Amino acid sequence: MQTFDDWANTFGEVVSKAELKPAGNGYRTKKRFAKFNNLPELMAMYKEFADIRTADMLNLPVPEVKGGKPETIVATTNDFQKAYMQILAERSEAVHNGSVEATVDNMLKITGEARLLGLDARCLNPDAENYPDSKVNLCIDKVMEIYTRTTAQKGVQAIFCDIAVNGDNEQEELTDDKKKKTVKPNDEGKFSVYNYIKAELIRRGIPKDEICFAGDANTTKQQNEMKAQLRSGTKRIVIASTSKLGTGANIQNKLVALHNLDIPWKPSDLEQRVGRIVRQGNENSAVELYNYVTKDTFDAYMMNIIVTKQKFISQLMSGDTSARSCEDVDEMVLNYTEMQALATGDPRIKEKIELDTDVARLKMLESEYYNEQYRLDDTIKDAEIGIKNLEHNISAAKADIEFAKENVLPSEEFRVEIRDKVFTERKAAGEALRQEAVAFLANDNGTLHLSIGNFRGFELAIERGHDYLGKAVAEVAVRHGITYTAAMEITGDIGNVTRLENLVNDGIGKKLAAMEDKLVVLQGDLKAALESKGKPFEHAEELETKSKRLTQLNLELEVGKADEVIMDEKEDEDRDSPRRDNPENDRDKPKPSRGRH
Repeated sequence: MQTFDDWANTFGEVVSKAELKPAGNGYRTKKRFAKFNNLPELMAMYKEFADIRTADMLNLPVPEVKGGKPETIVATTNDFQKAYMQILAERSEAVHNGSVEATVDNMLKITGEARLLGLDARCLNPDAENYPDSKVNLCIDKVMEIYTRTTAQKGVQAIFCDIAVNGDNEQEELTDDKKKKTVKPNDEGKFSVYNYIKAELIRRGIPKDEICFAGDANTTKQQNEMKAQLRSGTKRIVIASTSKLGTGANIQNKLVALHNLDIPWKPSDLEQRVGRIVRQGNENSAVELYNYVTKDTFDAYMMNIIVTKQKFISQLMSGDTSARSCEDVDEMVLNYTEMQALATGDPRIKEKIELDTDVARLKMLESEYYNEQYRLDDTIKDAEIGIKNLEHNISAAKADIEFAKENVLPSEEFRVEIRDKVFTERKAAGEALRQEAVAFLANDNGTLHLSIGNFRGFELAIERGHDYLGKAVAEVAVRHGITYTAAMEITGDIGNVTRLENLVNDGIGKKLAAMEDKLVVLQGDLKAALESKGKPFEHAEELETKSKRLTQLNLELEVGKADEVIMDEKEDEDRDSPRRDNPENDRDKPKPSRGRH
C-alpha cells in the first residue's frame, strides 16, 4: 500500500445512505465513505503494530453505572425553538437547492446555530425566554438534587459542554432576596451557558467557592490544584469542555455524577468524558451518568452521527471481524440509539431508527448464515477426502507395523545400507547420514525427497523440511506403505541413528494413533456439517417482517426521494450550479449529484 487510493480501493467503499436531515424533520440520501470491506485483513494489518485492549477485556475494578447505562433526560422545545427549527429547515433546503449564495448562508452556519438552539434558545437570542424545561435548566435541577443527596460524602459532579462556553469573563448579579437573577452576556454580547449555570447554582444555595470552571486553570500548577480540590471534595461542581477535562484528568475520587449537556461530534469525546467517572480510584461503588437531549431539534441529527461512527468503531475494536464488511451494526451501542430515538418527535422516525438497527443486525446474521452454508460445502468435501485418505493411510500403517516386526534385528545387531554400502557400526552410519544431509541441503535444486538406501526393509531417504522460522532443515525418512519422518541434527552422527531406529520401532505406532484420533475428529465434523447443511435461516421470518415494515416507513417518510448529497462537496459548487426560478416546484424531483467522490 503506497497511496491512500490503494488503501481506499482495497478497504473502502462510498455508499448511499438515508440520514436524518440537519433540521431533524425528515430524511435525505447522502453519499459517505462509510462502508469498509475486507475487515479481517484490515484488522490483521492494524494489529501488526497495535495491541488493542478495550474496557471489557481489561475488566478493571471501576464503579458500576446506575441502571447499567446513562440515563437520558429529554427536554421539550419552547415556541422560539420550534419556530427557529422550521427556519433552519427552510434554510437548509435553500442551501441544498442552490438558491442561496454560500457567502450568505451555508450548512456550516446552519449547523452551528442548530447546535446552539438545541442547547438553549438564549444562545441565539440572549433575550429569549428562560424556559424552565430547557435541558440547561433540567441539568441544573438534577445537579441540585444530587448535590443535596450527596452532601455528607462531599459528592462531586462534572458538567460537560463544548459549546456556548464564553466563560472567560464571568459576570453575575444576584439580588438580595436571591429570587431573581441576571446573567450579563460577555463582551461579545453572547449568552454564556457556563456563567448561567454557575449563577443559578449559587442562587439556589451552593457556595461560590465550591464551583469551578476547568478553563480557569491556565497553568499546570493551577490545574493540579483544581484537580486536587475536586478529588478531596473541596470543589464539588466542575463545568468543563471535553478538551479541558476530557482526557487523562484524575478527578474521580469523589465523583458521583457526570452530566453531558451537549452532544460532541466524536464518540471518543463522549467516551473520554465518561472515563473521568467510570475509572479506577473512584470511592463510589455506583455512579450516575446523564445525557441531555432536546426533543425535535438538531440533537437528533447529532446522535445519528454519533451512532454511525460508534457502531463502526466498536465492531472493529471488539475484534469481531467475522463479517467481511461493516457499516453500522453493533448491539453494544443501543443506548446511543435509544437516545437518538428520544430526541426525535415523529414516532415513525423512532420506529425507523429501531428497525434500521434490527434489520442491519439480522442481515449480518443472514450473511453469516449463507457464508456458513458455503463453508459447509467445503467442510463436507474436505472431510470426505480426508477420511478416505486417513482410512487408506491407517491401513498402510498397520501393515507397516507388521512388516517392521517381521524385519526386526537382534538387539546386539545393527545394519543399514547407504549408497550400496552396508554399515554395521552406528557411529560410522551416523557420519554417513550427516554427510548425505549436508549435501542434500546444499544442493537446493527443488528436490524434496532423496532415496539413499534401506533400513530393515524400509526405503531410507533424506527429506527437506522447514523449522518454525522457515529455515530449511533435513529429516530422516523411512517408507514402506507410507512415509515416516524425524528431524535430524545436522552436526550430529550417532544421535541421528538413534532417531532412525526409534522411528521404525515407535514412530510408526505414534503416527498410527495420531491418524486414528484425527479420523474420529473428521468423522464428527462431517456428521455435524451434514446435519447443519440445508437448515433454514432461523431469523428469516423476523427479517422479512421487519424489512417490509421498514420499506413501508421509508415510503411514508419519503426516505431516498430527496437529492443525493456528497458529504465533501464544496459550497462553491452549489453556488455555481444553475438556479431555478421556482425551486419549490422541483424539490421532489431527483437531481444528479454535483459533488466529487
